[in-house]
Amino acid sequence: MKNASKKLGLNVSDLMGKTTNMFKEITQLNLRNERILLRRIAQDLEFMDRDVGMSKREFDRFVIRVPEKYHSFLKSLKFEDYAGSDNKLDM
Repeated sequence: MKNASKKLGLNVSDLMGKTTNMFKEITQLNLRNERILLRRIAQDLEFMDRDVGMSKREFDRFVIRVPEKYHSFLKSLKFEDYAGSDNKLDM
């Protein structure tokens, strides 16, 4: 670490701070990209039946298409608890 910080003209604590900030920025970027991916999948599926809102069938397909880390959470939800009187999720 000391060698790297000397080459960059920084002290070790500055280098550690910059590294920590870089990892925070990468984490935020990854979260933003995941949100975009989830919204894109939802948008792609919402209009399969040409109606606004996500039907139970569309939601089931959404659960299958999202990254695996979300499967258990989404499968634990009851569609009917979140759907409106039209049996659709408002997106």
